[in-house]
Amino acid sequence: MWDEYAITHPITEDSYRAEPTQWARVQKLLDRCVGSVLDVGAGDGWIAQQLISRGHDVGCVEASQTRVERITVLGIDAWCETSLGGFKDGSWDTVLLGEVLEHLEDPGALLKDAFRIARERVVISLPLLGWCDPTHLWRVSLDHFVTPNPRDDGRPASSEQIIITMQRGECWPMGYMDQDPRWQAQFRDGC
Repeated sequence: MWDEYAITHPITEDSYRAEPTQWARVQKLLDRCVGSVLDVGAGDGWIAQQLISRGHDVGCVEASQTRVERITVLGIDAWCETSLGGFKDGSWDTVLLGEVLEHLEDPGALLKDAFRIARERVVISLPLLGWCDPTHLWRVSLDHFVTPNPRDDGRPASSEQIIITMQRGECWPMGYMDQDPRWQAQFRDGC
């Protein structure tokens, strides 16, 4: 399935620039990576190229052999894998999971390995509120809580908090949150 998808959905700079949110996401991902980077779900290698241009040692993991071939043509090490089990503990400074977890039946297994092999950080991006993509197995939402004022006792506010909800679900149609009462309550403003 992933090779068929790779043929019909190449990922290039134009893919990211076409949508301002995607472009901003990629820029933040690039800023968050440190040292050596394992780019998991690397697409066709454009983000990896940007990381290399910033001085990072980069390797890529992709489920699609077609995409791995595109990446290796760029001179970047790439492996066609669906897990990270073969990587040694602490073998990369950063493990980048950009738009990957929502595609997996068991995202916890990948997270466990990502944290095992990352020496310093794991950087994750997820699509919020979803879009029509037949390869998504999880719908993701985020709630953000901020204490804008000092506490009643005059001390500064203690923190910000987030809640990430990952709900199992097949690809959903546009406006699904207007059709499903469980999501209507969560996404009152729609998307």
